[in-house]
Amino acid sequence: MLDPKRALEEVLTASGGGRLCGADLYDFFGANIDPRTLRRLPAFRRFEEQLAEAILAAARPRAAHA
Repeated sequence: MLDPKRALEEVLTASGGGRLCGADLYDFFGANIDPRTLRRLPAFRRFEEQLAEAILAAARPRAAHA
């Protein structure tokens, strides 16, 4: 079975930069990873659902405290 973390590390290393961090990491993923591919992974789908729930919860008006 393929270890996804190891595979990602190999891809990042093969890209010539070794470990990427911060904005470089986001740029790499934005240019190379298709969200449709990520959505095939159950863990990513759960992450997306939880993120959407958190955004909706943060956008809800809060009750005033008396």
